[in-house]
Parts: sequence; structure tokens; C-alpha cells
Amino acid sequence: MATLPPNTAASIAIIKAQCLSMVNLATKTEWQLFTRFGEVEETLVVITELKTVAQEASDAFSRFSSLQLKVATAQPEISAALAKLVLDSKERIETRIPAWERSIEEILSTWRLP
Repeated sequence: MATLPPNTAASIAIIKAQCLSMVNLATKTEWQLFTRFGEVEETLVVITELKTVAQEASDAFSRFSSLQLKVATAQPEISAALAKLVLDSKERIETRIPAWERSIEEILSTWRLP
């Protein structure tokens, strides 16, 4: 049966949880910004940035879900190409998560949102 190494599978589970958290935090921040300040010129750029963060994190979550399904259906083992795709995706998203967090934290601080 095709499976990922346990440490890779665990890392992907953590990354997916972080992506889901980023979607939640970005959309929550967008809602707070909109309800507190409205859709004015100053907030439009920030709202767009938050939508981008949420979309990128959502896409990453979906990508990992799709890759997990591809791994599960690969028989009798994972191809080298699929394994490389999983690891490359993992590395790329691991570097994006801190950037998404910083963007949201900066917006929360700048706009003095809770």
C-alpha cells in the first residue's frame, strides 16, 4: 500500500491545520475590518490582501488534500515524481505560512483590531 513516511504525513497534517487557521484568521480579520471601518478607500487594499491570504491558504489546503488522495491511490507505491511533488509542496507552503501570519499580524496591529 502506498503511504507517505510517518514524519512527512504528520508534517502535512500540521501544515493543513495551519492553512485552515490562516483562512479562518484572514476572513475573521477581514470581517472585523469591514464591520469596524466599512469599505472605504483605505480598507480596500487591506481587504484585498486578506482575501489573497485566505485564498492562498485555502489553495494550499486543497492541494495537500488532493496530493494525499493521489498518494492513497498510488499502487503499489508512490512514484518518485509524486513523492517529489509532495515534498516540494511541503517546503513551499512551510515558507509561506509565516509570511501569511506576518501579514495578518501587521494588519491587526496597524488597524488596532483585536
